[in-house]
Amino acid sequence: MAFQTTKQTISQPLLDTAASLYCSASPHPTLKSISDQLKSQGHLDITPLKVRRLLITAGVYKSELASQIQSLYDSGKTITEIMGIMHLSRTSVHSYLPYVINADDEETEEENLCQRPISLEQQKRCEQAMEQFQKDWKGESLWEVITAFAGCTFVTSKGLKFTYEVKQNRHGEPTNELVISRKEKTVTKATVIKAYEKLLELSAEDSEDGITADQAKESVPPRFPIPLSGPKKLGTFGASYLYPIFIKLGLITEYPMLSYFHLPFSDDIV
Repeated sequence: MAFQTTKQTISQPLLDTAASLYCSASPHPTLKSISDQLKSQGHLDITPLKVRRLLITAGVYKSELASQIQSLYDSGKTITEIMGIMHLSRTSVHSYLPYVINADDEETEEENLCQRPISLEQQKRCEQAMEQFQKDWKGESLWEVITAFAGCTFVTSKGLKFTYEVKQNRHGEPTNELVISRKEKTVTKATVIKAYEKLLELSAEDSEDGITADQAKESVPPRFPIPLSGPKKLGTFGASYLYPIFIKLGLITEYPMLSYFHLPFSDDIV
């Protein structure tokens, strides 16, 4: 999971060359053929997906899918959220978004799950917690992930920003409660696990394999992200705050999952 901003240099001549090759014939050449031509010119790291991104940046490539992804990104969705909504890989999502060139000709992409700077120590703790959770998918491990992200900014379905911290006891030790910044509400560990188990139950109900909720809890990995139209379906206190956290962690998508094979692809990569 990426937490830091990544930068790459992209030159205007490369952008112009890719656009020229694409517009040189009708019908347009495939992305792979353009990639091969650019590689023959010394651009050895240019893949077909990077070609598409160059063409989108140049404004010469249009498709319904590219418009859908750009619209989601403009609305504030993260790359992870778009992956869940569109059922695409991270690389594919990026290939449908234009490069952003700043004054120094550098691409700037923010893939930060936490919307504020975090220390290297917290970053490492977040990564380790996520790795463990993605190994066993247990409620206890999810709690460790959520506590690791304490202090990060989230947004409720109504557009209200909030953060949370782990409540400390009088000895300064962490407890099993989260203190939400808005109105200082608290959400307990038991509530988090209950909401997570509800997701597993919904996953079982949505399954075509006829598995039970108990079997879903033992399924590794579970069927994530789960389409969920709003926080009320979590059925727990504090659901309005847990809902956006679960979305950021890739457990929930706000939209019905789209079939990969029914997406409106309009290009020929191979």
